[in-house]
Amino acid sequence: MRTLILFLLFLPLGLNADEPAIEFNNHDGAFEVSSTVHSYHPTAFDGEVVVRGELVLQVVRDPFSNTLEGYRIRLIPEDLEVFPYVVEGFYAKPLTTVSLLNSDDILQMVFTPDELASIAESDELFVSRRGYFTVRDYGTSVECDSRQYYGELAAFSPDTMELAYHSDREEMHGC
Repeated sequence: MRTLILFLLFLPLGLNADEPAIEFNNHDGAFEVSSTVHSYHPTAFDGEVVVRGELVLQVVRDPFSNTLEGYRIRLIPEDLEVFPYVVEGFYAKPLTTVSLLNSDDILQMVFTPDELASIAESDELFVSRRGYFTVRDYGTSVECDSRQYYGELAAFSPDTMELAYHSDREEMHGC
């Protein structure tokens, strides 16, 4: 009986041994792994990078009333190699965009109050601005059978003050 109890106690330790490993690209950025959880392979990174790119703001409206519900925000970096991304293993996927999570801060950093009012009244679904972006709290995980890359915007310096309005960009969505 004692052997059975010990076996059952240590059984969960052996279950993670068969978890598929993940391998990241040889990125050029300053990110270093700070934690990994093997259940869904979320990996968090310490550090931050400055990258030139395009911030895309998707305007989310209620489909019935057309009232503004909020925004989804992503960064399309010009230099993808400053970010770690999974090249082999569990849900390997190259990086194309970084979802930015601190939307309230981003709206204040990147857009003026007049621009936000104009965006809210516009019929366009997407608005973008180019510039230099400092990204921190970067990470990756698998949700809804898809690897996602995400982070927070720490600072922004515009290339131009012009906004680009689009109606036909690829929609951002979760599950």
